[in-house]
Amino acid sequence: MATKRKRIVDENSTIATKTKKVKINLENQNNEPVIAWKDYELLADKEQIDVDLSQTLIDLLDNDNTIPFLCRYRKHLIRNTTPEKLRDIQSTLNSVRDLKCKVENFYKTLEKKQEISEELKSDIKEIKSFEELEFIKSLHKSEGKRTLFERANELGLGSVATEFLAGSKKLKPFESYVNKQTEGLQSPSEIEKGVKDILVHMIFKNKLVIEEIRRLKEIHTIRVESKQTKASKEDKNAYKFETYFDLSMATSNLKPHQILALFRGESLKILKLSFTFNDYFQKNLNKFAKDELLKRGADYEMRSKIFDDAFKEAFSKRISPFVVRQLRTELQNLADKAAISSFADNLKNLLLVVPVKGRKILGVDPGFKNGCKLALISEFGEVIETDTIYPHASSRDKANEAARNLVDILKRNSCTLIALGNGTACRETETFLDKIIKDFKLNNVEYCIVSEQGASIYSCSDIAKKEFPKMDTNVVSAVSIARRLLDPLSELVKIEPKHLGVGMYQHDVDEKRLSSTLDSIVSECVSYVGVDINCASLSLLKFIAGLTEKKALCILEHKKKNGLFKSRDELLKVKTIGEKTYTQMIGFIRIDKSTCGDEKINILDSTSIHPESYKLTEKILKDCKLKADDLGRKNFKAEIKKYSEKNSIEDLAKKFKEDIERVKTVLDVLTNEDLNYDYRNETNFQPDFKKGLQKLSDLQTNQSVNGIVRNIVDFGAFIDIGVQQDGLLHKSKYKIPLKLGDKVECKILSIGENGKRISLDFVKKL
Repeated sequence: MATKRKRIVDENSTIATKTKKVKINLENQNNEPVIAWKDYELLADKEQIDVDLSQTLIDLLDNDNTIPFLCRYRKHLIRNTTPEKLRDIQSTLNSVRDLKCKVENFYKTLEKKQEISEELKSDIKEIKSFEELEFIKSLHKSEGKRTLFERANELGLGSVATEFLAGSKKLKPFESYVNKQTEGLQSPSEIEKGVKDILVHMIFKNKLVIEEIRRLKEIHTIRVESKQTKASKEDKNAYKFETYFDLSMATSNLKPHQILALFRGESLKILKLSFTFNDYFQKNLNKFAKDELLKRGADYEMRSKIFDDAFKEAFSKRISPFVVRQLRTELQNLADKAAISSFADNLKNLLLVVPVKGRKILGVDPGFKNGCKLALISEFGEVIETDTIYPHASSRDKANEAARNLVDILKRNSCTLIALGNGTACRETETFLDKIIKDFKLNNVEYCIVSEQGASIYSCSDIAKKEFPKMDTNVVSAVSIARRLLDPLSELVKIEPKHLGVGMYQHDVDEKRLSSTLDSIVSECVSYVGVDINCASLSLLKFIAGLTEKKALCILEHKKKNGLFKSRDELLKVKTIGEKTYTQMIGFIRIDKSTCGDEKINILDSTSIHPESYKLTEKILKDCKLKADDLGRKNFKAEIKKYSEKNSIEDLAKKFKEDIERVKTVLDVLTNEDLNYDYRNETNFQPDFKKGLQKLSDLQTNQSVNGIVRNIVDFGAFIDIGVQQDGLLHKSKYKIPLKLGDKVECKILSIGENGKRISLDFVKKL
């Protein structure tokens, strides 16, 4: 057992994470511990980290530290653990505590029934997984309604079955137990059936047999077979699952996307799934059970036959369904984890798209019958004007009028950038834009196709109604499309992440786990970039690490009542913002002198340096004979770089009596950051600006095409190659890691009927 550890509680560490704090009294009536392990021990084992780090992380998370705060300002305590790993650890900790609760409840239930033996107590102490808990529970689970075993036992056949297993003497003929007045004992066949019912129960409830089932499950192949249901042959959407209409595969070879597709097809009644065991599984288990339960007494043909019949029934009615239930749960968990991880990575890259600053943008929400909605926004996201044009009308006059109106808007407002939504009529509208750029010689005008996933949901939301109370919802969508190019992060946080179209089967995975992970990603991205407190919206501010919607509202109300914030310290005057909340969120808040209207602000309030490091920063600047007001200038950064090269981090940490990571963080900011520095510039996800288009009809096999990664899923990447259909780059075709926004060169392998499926081969990353 590990020695008692001092709890690590940092004086600056607080605010809510989603780690569950579960109060559990895991002791029995004799004050003995029900479980033999501690949270930090099991967490360390499951996450493959040492127990000291495990205990430290639990202490930090339980003391309400957020992941963004820990990863930026407590690196020394978490040993530079990545945000992704911390999320996994947090999720595993929740799972460990859920397990503990379930074990306690199970123990209490058995205690009430007075079914706790010393052997069972020992087994429960060592439970370390939900699978082990289910295994133990299966041995002691109440059958609910009156079972065949209970009926046979009530008829007195339990003693016959016990005598049969004991084998001390040859079993008397079943005729000798016949009782014509008692139902169930009226014939030898009824008596034989009753004995078998008891044997079925005893086989399935035997601890050693269940342990052997678990062992065999790991070494023998279990196959899943999938067939199209008869009823689905009239379903027009059934073709989406045609890959699985006649599939037979070992479950160990299933990929996460295949698992999710199979289970979705089954839930839609398009597919029928069955699980089959190889012959050796049943034969080996039968031999084991027979050796274990019939190891005493005489061996004779009738005894062996009755046992084999009972085992066969036990396998088909109890053992096989038990194994399949467990297998389904394992497969679902595996698929959930992969899908959520893929979704999280994609979302993070999408939110950190480099913003397009200093340009007016014309947003276009394309459409046919109802026209294309236009919304022109300023460099700051304000709506300048809106319009509706009909470029796809059957009337040539209307189409010409649409071209003139669009050109007029562009020229009148000196706008050279168009954001085109990728929904219905996108490619037709792209053709229209390409034509007017050429016809009207708009050589300086370019356009960018922007994902409009979730734009219609946002346009009907309460957030949009408050911002644009009198604007048509379709026009609001055009505003959102334009703003997604101007500042993707600020706009996309207004939409639930699961509606942004960058996941795989997100509606089939654990919704609670998915939402928790995606909310954490949004908070990480918003905090990573930082927020100007004087111009941030509620949608953006509420995702700052340490803040909630209620606290963000209090900040906005305080600003409305008392005026703009001139320093970070002023946030301590806001109702609900205490020292703990302040510590968590303040490093991600910026005070910009251009928006607060005060030239005399503390320049460090405009950086990612935490106020707890201001004194350290001042000491470093004094050492370098530099002024904070010069931060970001070329000469300033050069002097800090020389200082860093001249003095080791370790020596500086000793000199200033500070933690090494804290010194390193401050020096990194002073050396690399400009004022109003945007971390998104470090990412590779740049908007793809175009001045011309490519038609689907122009594509040919073996042709080289350039494109942008639009979605990453378990089986590959979807590449936007500039036509109305994204191409699929199967993961077997590339060996280097790809992420959203990467530009790649590919070769076309095949083009399906009507261009619905384009298969690509990888050439290189651009």
